[in-house]
Amino acid sequence: MALLEIAAFRPMDSSLPPTHWSRRLGELCSNRRAAYYLWLAIAVAISLLHLFTNTLGIRHSDMSLDDAGTWGIANRSLATQLTLPTEFHSQPPLYYVLLHVLLYFSSAPWFLRGISWTFCWILMLFVLFGWHELDLISRVAFCLFFLGAGMTPYFASCVRPYGLACLLTVAASVAFLRLGVAPSSTDSARPQCCTRWRSRSPSS
Repeated sequence: MALLEIAAFRPMDSSLPPTHWSRRLGELCSNRRAAYYLWLAIAVAISLLHLFTNTLGIRHSDMSLDDAGTWGIANRSLATQLTLPTEFHSQPPLYYVLLHVLLYFSSAPWFLRGISWTFCWILMLFVLFGWHELDLISRVAFCLFFLGAGMTPYFASCVRPYGLACLLTVAASVAFLRLGVAPSSTDSARPQCCTRWRSRSPSS
């Protein structure tokens, strides 16, 4: 519990609506319309910062050896996407499967690099609008830190699964911590199952 408090997590109020939009709007001002436009301005400002700071290498026509290798694997048949990424790049196949599907739309280098840029953008939007356990200042600070990190321009402009990995890591971590703060209703059935199992065990 102390770790959760340090991470600025707190139990969710069950009286809040599922989307938590009332809480989000109330962080800025009591006027809902004004709060909506302020939220929109924050999201647009961070998106523009991401656009201007992390798109420098997207339009380059040349691809590095790693990017070309990723493209070569994703350009093969769909069945091979489940094995080749692990064999050649030691990477899970999810990104390669997605890239294989998106290659039907375009194979231009800027398009392939833009996929990673989009994953990084979705990550910041998730932090802003979905990580409701943190206050507004902490969420904006997280986005600014991510934008200013030294590896972010590379994550956002390479044909590699790093942008997707950042997004899924943050989303999975938030979901895991929420399970610790507010366990699901299925947890109430676990003691009964354990009791039945112990009653049937030979030691009893």
